[in-house]
Amino acid sequence: MAKARRGVSDNVYTVLLFATVVALGCGVGYLAYRSNELFGNFNPLSAKPLAGSILPFFGG
Repeated sequence: MAKARRGVSDNVYTVLLFATVVALGCGVGYLAYRSNELFGNFNPLSAKPLAGSILPFFGG
């Protein structure tokens, strides 16, 4: 009689975890790159006030 399958092997979860880490790393890298292009700084939270730089009709 054939043995019952145990289910998904642990290697699949390792590959999914690695893919998730790579995707998150790419997203954070892209955010830092675009922030540097738009504001001249890698940290988007330390940029100039957004009301004056992106939406000039709000002042600035």
